[in-house]
Amino acid sequence: MGVKLDKDAKEQPIFDYSKWSYKQQKGVQKLRIKLQRNGQKIDAANPNMPEDEYEAMCKVSEELTDKIAFSMSKHIVSVPRAWLMANAPEKLDWSKPETIDWLRADRMVVLQIAAQEARTPEEISGN
Repeated sequence: MGVKLDKDAKEQPIFDYSKWSYKQQKGVQKLRIKLQRNGQKIDAANPNMPEDEYEAMCKVSEELTDKIAFSMSKHIVSVPRAWLMANAPEKLDWSKPETIDWLRADRMVVLQIAAQEARTPEEISGN
């Protein structure tokens, strides 16, 4: 069962892609491919691999995940309050990449779907 965006929900995240170039999009796609390949390497890792090598591979995945999330966060204008951690500050500055860390983990995939759908030509042109 896949995750779907509830388009009928009262509150939706808002994005601004007016300063998002095709070059930047290709960069994010490259990061996603690197993340996927690193995950495959981790899955195929020898169980006898030294712990420090395994940890290094995991760290690469974490860094790539952060780069992708921070790239997406540059386009967030607002996120529904219900999507945030209960202890998130009342006012958040979405221009700061670390603000995305206040997002609930169960909403990240939904936010990624919303971000993707916000980039569709119909959303951009209004047609």
